[in-house]
Amino acid sequence: MLFLLSAYIFRGSIYRACFSYKLVRLRSEATPPYALSVTGQDIQGIAEAGLEGSSALLSFTTGPCATGVPKLQYGGKTNCIGYSNLCAGICEMKFRANPSLKDARAETWVAQIFFFGWNVHRLFSDPFWKDHDVVLLTDGAAGDRILLDPTLYDYTGIGFVRERK
Repeated sequence: MLFLLSAYIFRGSIYRACFSYKLVRLRSEATPPYALSVTGQDIQGIAEAGLEGSSALLSFTTGPCATGVPKLQYGGKTNCIGYSNLCAGICEMKFRANPSLKDARAETWVAQIFFFGWNVHRLFSDPFWKDHDVVLLTDGAAGDRILLDPTLYDYTGIGFVRERK
């Protein structure tokens, strides 16, 4: 019982120890949703707000769906592209509202997931599973980089992931 409790409490750390994400290419710069309210926060708080906002508004589907922020800002079904676009949009909007983070940006990136150095996308032949979209937050002034997986966050509560260099 203690093992299961510990595994649950430390699930994020365990996940980051086993899995890493390699950024492949930039999908898009964030398009802020204008219907959401904003307050200034630090970059960590903004990352959490983006994860929580996308999780609250969206649900996952493998079928045809919208992926753009204007259609998803009020909720709906989407895939990892839509989750990442909305999360990045929320973060970008909050960056703009915080003068101390004027050099920060949020971008949606296409990534590949590795399990102990092995590319898990090799397991799938369906083009839908060939890659995965994530959000990269960068603070130009401080040089900080935070990598988020909003789809994973919606299902597991693990949103902060490790970048593979």
